Amino acid sequence: MDGAVVTQQISDALMAALTPVALLRGRGTVGEAVADLDIATYLGHLLHGEVLPAFPEYDDDDGQGDDGAQPAHETLLELADAATDEVATTQAGQPLVPDAAAGLANWRERLLPVAVAAWERGDNAPGAIFALAAAAAQADPVDWRAGIEATNADAGKFAARVQDEATAIGEIIAEDGVKAALKAVFGA
Repeated sequence: MDGAVVTQQISDALMAALTPVALLRGRGTVGEAVADLDIATYLGHLLHGEVLPAFPEYDDDDGQGDDGAQPAHETLLELADAATDEVATTQAGQPLVPDAAAGLANWRERLLPVAVAAWERGDNAPGAIFALAAAAAQADPVDWRAGIEATNADAGKFAARVQDEATAIGEIIAEDGVKAALKAVFGA
């Protein structure tokens, strides 16, 4: 496991989720977003419930590392800590740019694999899908249509599930706002 690569993948997934949700909450920088308790709670659910379990090393928690090394599961958790520190501190002043087309592309590249991995395990992926719904809420219909067509091609057998779940969450966001949608999806 290449620590730098894994840390970057986790950081990228968190940023792909954080940006559209934070923009809907009216936050202007990464620091403002991670200071928002609702967003921080959401990112915690996403990280521990969906992103980390997508790594094969997540299931290696038997206490035995290769050649006496630390177990891969513990190493993965340390890398996740490094990634969250990176997002919360190093990127704190970074402005959040409202670019729905880029948000949809980032979601497809960084979070669709997380959702697919969860569904293949028989789990749900509400955090990843929530980020897609938030990105969609900011997209114009042309960007959304292009984004969902590309997503459908990448999602394969899960294409209908992506659309159905994102639409359901998107309706809550549109009717009741992000905070209510987070509560509805995560009970937080």
